[in-house]
Amino acid sequence: MDTQKTYSFEELLDTQGSIVWRTSGGSMRPLIRQGKDVIVITKPQLRPEKYDVILYKVKDKYLLHRVLEVHDGYYTVAGDNNTFLEKVEERQILGVMTEFLRGGKQYDLNSRKYRFYTKNYCGKFKLKCAVLKPYRALRSGLSRAYHKIFKKG
Repeated sequence: MDTQKTYSFEELLDTQGSIVWRTSGGSMRPLIRQGKDVIVITKPQLRPEKYDVILYKVKDKYLLHRVLEVHDGYYTVAGDNNTFLEKVEERQILGVMTEFLRGGKQYDLNSRKYRFYTKNYCGKFKLKCAVLKPYRALRSGLSRAYHKIFKKG
């Protein structure tokens, strides 16, 4: 009989201070690729700031999204690949992404290239939505048309 205990992210952050995790889901694309990239989440020492990537919990689900606005007691966040905003209360935040690895290479979150990405892709939320929403609608319509024409019968 296997009696190995499993730990929650909260328990690991409380006891270890950080967690290393291979992500699932596509809300943080193109920065974080599902199942391929590894992230390091650290228990926050200070309040998260604009453009930080935070790990938070809603009901029984863990989410990793970027802070777009900081308010008193809460944050406005969105996944880099999302076209909607969410409100996250301070008490929901478990940790902050301090690094990520792709193909064994560590990426510096203080690098000029990363800061350019956060300000020009993530920081232009309305513009990003104005491009992504019609693109996704067109792609979906073309996919439905393709399947209707070529996959029928």
